[in-house]
Amino acid sequence: MVSYYAHLDQDNVVTQVVTGVDETETIEGLPAVEWYTNFLGVKNVVTYIDNPSKTYAGIGFVFDEATQDFVAPEPVEP
Repeated sequence: MVSYYAHLDQDNVVTQVVTGVDETETIEGLPAVEWYTNFLGVKNVVTYIDNPSKTYAGIGFVFDEATQDFVAPEPVEP
């Protein structure tokens, strides 16, 4: 099984979403999300595609630490 990881910039804005090992697995003795953060040098958060109570991350979404969920950006008016 795979998990989806959102890469966040310093403002918690999603810059990329990738697949990786299942979030319950460890890599070199570390939880997967911690290993990805260390290896890539950017904060990573698991995002869920199949959880109706969570928002699946997309580029430009903002991760809200308080709710542990992603907030979609406001649409740009033409």
